[in-house]
Amino acid sequence: MFLPIIFLGALLTIKPFGYSTYSIVALFGILAAIFSAAAGTSIRFLGRSGEYHTYEIIFAFMFVSTIVSMGLMWNEFVFPNGKELFYLICIGVVSLLAQVFLTKAFSHENAVVVELVRYIGVVFNALWGLLIWLEIPDIYTIIGGILIVFGCIMVSLKKRES
Repeated sequence: MFLPIIFLGALLTIKPFGYSTYSIVALFGILAAIFSAAAGTSIRFLGRSGEYHTYEIIFAFMFVSTIVSMGLMWNEFVFPNGKELFYLICIGVVSLLAQVFLTKAFSHENAVVVELVRYIGVVFNALWGLLIWLEIPDIYTIIGGILIVFGCIMVSLKKRES
C-alpha cells in the first residue's frame, strides 16, 4: 500500500519527465535499473533456496564486478597516490558492508520491498548535495524526499505489526 508512495516520491525527486532530450547515455541508466532488478531477484532466489550462504553470493558478485572492472580499466590504469588509495579502501570497506546488508535484506524480504526502500538513497544523495556542494533542493525534491521517508517508515511499521 505504501510502495506507490515511495515510487511517487522518487519520481518527484528525480523528475524524469523534465529532461528536454534523451540520449544514448540515458539508456545506460535504464539498463542499470534492469540489471539491478535482475540482481535483486537473483539474490532473493539464491538466498531463499538455502543452497548458497550469503557470503558465497557476495563473493560471486564481487568476483564478477572485479573481472568486469579489470577489463574496463586495462589500458588506462593509474596507480593511486596515498590519499587516493586511502579513499578507495574506505569506499571498498563501506561498499562491502553495504553489499552484506543488502544481500541479507534480499535473502529475507520481498525483493520489490527491498528495491523500493532503497530509494531512501535518493534522499541521502540530495542531502549530500546540500551539505557538500551547497545544492539547494527544489520543492519537488523536498516533497519527494518526504514521501520516500514517510513511505519507508510506514513499510517498516507495517512489517513490525505482522
